[in-house]
Amino acid sequence: MQAHTNALDFFNVIKRLTDDISPEEADDRYREFLTATREYFFLNLCRRKGVVPEFGMEAASLATLCPACPQIGINMDPDWGSREVDKRFLDALFHAVDGNFTQNQKDKKMDADDFPLTLGAAYFANESDVSLFMEGLPPYKPEHSTCNKFGAMGFGVHWGNVSGTLGLSCARHTFVLPGGGVDLQKGERFANVDFCMLSGLQRWMDLPVHVSAYDINCQYRINFAERMKTFRGLTTEFKSIRRKFFPWTIAGVGKFHLYAHIFACRYKYSFNFLPGVGMTDGECVERIWSALNGLGLRTREMASGHRHDTINYFYDDMNVRKTQTLARYLAGKYQEAHKMYSKAVMTLEKLEDDISEGILGSGKLSQWRAEEAEWLTKVVNQETHKTLDNPYEPKKETRLTQKQALAEIGAAMLSSSVVSAGLLGVLEEGIGLQEARSTMLLELDVGANSDVSMKTLQDLRSNWERDVESWRGRDAIYLTPLVQEAVKALDERSRTTALQSGAERGSLEAFTNGAADPDSSDDEKANRPTSEPASGSKRKRGTSGRKPEKARPAMASKLLAMRIDLPSSLHPIIRKHPAMKAAVDMEMGLREHQATDALDDLRTQLITSAGMRQKKQEVSGQIRTTRAAGAIIRKNKAVQAAAASYRRARSALLALGMSNEDEEFRELKKEDVKAFTVLAEEQMLGDSKKFPSWIWENLEFIDARGEGTVKQYFEEAVRVHWFRCNALKTRWSEQSELLPEEMRRTVRFFEYLKAEWRNKAEAEDARDMPGNAAYARRQVHDYERFLDGCRRAFEDVPGVDVDVLIASPTNMYDVE
Repeated sequence: MQAHTNALDFFNVIKRLTDDISPEEADDRYREFLTATREYFFLNLCRRKGVVPEFGMEAASLATLCPACPQIGINMDPDWGSREVDKRFLDALFHAVDGNFTQNQKDKKMDADDFPLTLGAAYFANESDVSLFMEGLPPYKPEHSTCNKFGAMGFGVHWGNVSGTLGLSCARHTFVLPGGGVDLQKGERFANVDFCMLSGLQRWMDLPVHVSAYDINCQYRINFAERMKTFRGLTTEFKSIRRKFFPWTIAGVGKFHLYAHIFACRYKYSFNFLPGVGMTDGECVERIWSALNGLGLRTREMASGHRHDTINYFYDDMNVRKTQTLARYLAGKYQEAHKMYSKAVMTLEKLEDDISEGILGSGKLSQWRAEEAEWLTKVVNQETHKTLDNPYEPKKETRLTQKQALAEIGAAMLSSSVVSAGLLGVLEEGIGLQEARSTMLLELDVGANSDVSMKTLQDLRSNWERDVESWRGRDAIYLTPLVQEAVKALDERSRTTALQSGAERGSLEAFTNGAADPDSSDDEKANRPTSEPASGSKRKRGTSGRKPEKARPAMASKLLAMRIDLPSSLHPIIRKHPAMKAAVDMEMGLREHQATDALDDLRTQLITSAGMRQKKQEVSGQIRTTRAAGAIIRKNKAVQAAAASYRRARSALLALGMSNEDEEFRELKKEDVKAFTVLAEEQMLGDSKKFPSWIWENLEFIDARGEGTVKQYFEEAVRVHWFRCNALKTRWSEQSELLPEEMRRTVRFFEYLKAEWRNKAEAEDARDMPGNAAYARRQVHDYERFLDGCRRAFEDVPGVDVDVLIASPTNMYDVE
């Protein structure tokens, strides 16, 4: 079964083993083998559940139930009926439905009288009731869609007598639910899904809340109430359906399938935002299909009854294997939830502290919390969806235009012509010259793709060289004497050590330590010009009005040849001398300002880049699209320039004595240079286990924006960031509450079945059936082992004491 070996191949192997000379002469018992195999599967199911094999057994009597899901009268909290409204999600049934078009059946001649031995007692809905229901349906036609045209709604290509099957599972533990299987004709007709839900959820209709996951819930739920009203008006009696009213249901779309929907669906049916769903992803059925698909090659050849019996046995085997590992699974999920919830709380607290202490103020938080509470009330009500706003994206009226976003990039500023007085002025001007050189090197590194012409770069270089020469005159007055004093105070050995770091080229450059020089390491490594293309590789055509590309590396070499040495560039022996203390302290302060400004610029560019990407999606036409793409390229260049500026400033700070573990100026890694999620289309699977980069722990950069559209956009982006962070924290909080409750239900479930099998053993003894009694006691022992596994797995989980739960008499109230 698990190896997906078909019966014919297996039987042929037996024939060869029987007669390896002339296998064809062996008696043909293939038909008998098929019959025996089918009967064995059925009898094994009956034995596993302790029921007498007969026709027309009770619903779910052959199914293995999920121990962690709520089972009324078996494993629920004794006070579940009186829980507060905001805690009712702890007793909700999380279920998912989906169609599998691999599990089809060929349209060929077969036994029309074949019926399943497991009729209505396992994982398929009662086949007799399904046939009766289908007879009264009108001719099939695809449903109208207000979203995309999904293949599941009949817009795809389907074939066979049966085009596929619907399956119903618990959405948190991947157990197949009993009575939910329904065969499909063409697409996932909503009538088929209705019967699947009505039949498969019968035993859970008395729960206060259901959470439903379905790939096309946005369409299925539109007329759901009307269809249920029509169903209740049918005069046909269905043996398997007694309850026809569903409890309050929160409907969502699986996280993987959500991206196939239009934007209007993504926030209304997202399991990232819906209340009370924890970290459910809604894709459990897909995992079941991945294991079941291999079986489809065999079942599509079978008659209808045989096909259902085989799939039922496979489902039950899956559920049994899930039961065996459930305790370890829940324990692992709890450890993950505990860790992620702590991180989510810490991230949100830092964000809220920054918002409260900054220009936005605590009043904004109160306003946002009220908006969120109102939105959560509306999103679970289908009737309010048409007018429901999306709080997890910036509002349209605050989005930046392309012109506004480009204005935030600005031109790279060279050093000011106004010279500050004294040593501080020399240091400040030197840093500005280093940054101006880095800007030019960045443009040179881009090569022919730069939007700055070679003529402009040559002019900038000429002006920069004049400024450097002018700066060196002031440097000789204020900084060089301090260096000379520090050098004179060194003994011969120390002076030799300092001079070994570089060749003497005038004043300061004799004492430059290239390895520790942030100017050298960043400019020469991070901004190294692109090398010439290899021989034989394609070259870009020359651009009119520009110098040949070979001029760019030559210019870069000339720029790097002019050294601008500051205290951070000197050898540590020089830098640590008392004569240099004032200069080192001054540069330290200037570099801190540079690093802060670079981080603020980086945050600004990252946030506005999201608006530009969205603007590109809204424009049409080649000219506008090309213009928008060019703006995005320039924006990305500004992002990289800001990141490089911060890294240079931090390198200088480290050289000046800052600790590498400094909390304010941390290492900026490549993965840190990213914005928090602002747009829905940028949200990716797995984001619920990721947290914003450390650069977003400080939002003071908004205060410096003044007033205007840009500032309003920044504030709106922070609002979206808060909504998403708060939703993430809430989902992990719910997950941390759901898992211990599921653990307690699992313990009660095992104890309940242990007591049930013990009672069966005693009853079999009274009937003088020692074999049956022995088998029942073996089941008692098995469930005792399950409970031992729970003790080991749940020992560190607060509020889950296996022995206390077993000793509670409330767990035994339904076992006689």
